[in-house]
Amino acid sequence: VIFVLCMIAIVAVFGFRGQKSTQPPTEVFPDMVRQPKVRAQAPLDFFADGRGPRLPVAGTVPVGYEM
Repeated sequence: VIFVLCMIAIVAVFGFRGQKSTQPPTEVFPDMVRQPKVRAQAPLDFFADGRGPRLPVAGTVPVGYEM
């Protein structure tokens, strides 16, 4: 009973604010589409040479590869 009342209170506070906002909604689990990442073959200002993709570290073994 207490759990149900708490859940109703939480939904009432966060879900039914009754106001329209111009700001985007708060995301608990942000989509991976909007995360910072290096796209293949795209330039990147982070590195001095401006290249995004980097060469693998020497000795790196691919997943599923047996030595």
